[in-house]
Amino acid sequence: GAVIRVVWFGPLREKAGLDEDSFPFEEGSALEFFGRLPGRMDLDFEPGALRVAVNDELVEWDCALRDGDLVVFLPPMGGG
Repeated sequence: GAVIRVVWFGPLREKAGLDEDSFPFEEGSALEFFGRLPGRMDLDFEPGALRVAVNDELVEWDCALRDGDLVVFLPPMGGG
């Protein structure tokens, strides 16, 4: 099956307890992938509060993921 790499930033990194992780994932969208993560870690973020990037490009949540993709979930940034 596919393996998706995730890099964590900010409060997500604090929750995950590490900078980067890999997860098995058969196929589907970034949203479906995110929906399977909270069982393994308590992220406390809804997808609508986050941006998602795949392979260094901001994408929509319906972006299909493929084996080896690098996913980054970007938490809201403070300041203004």
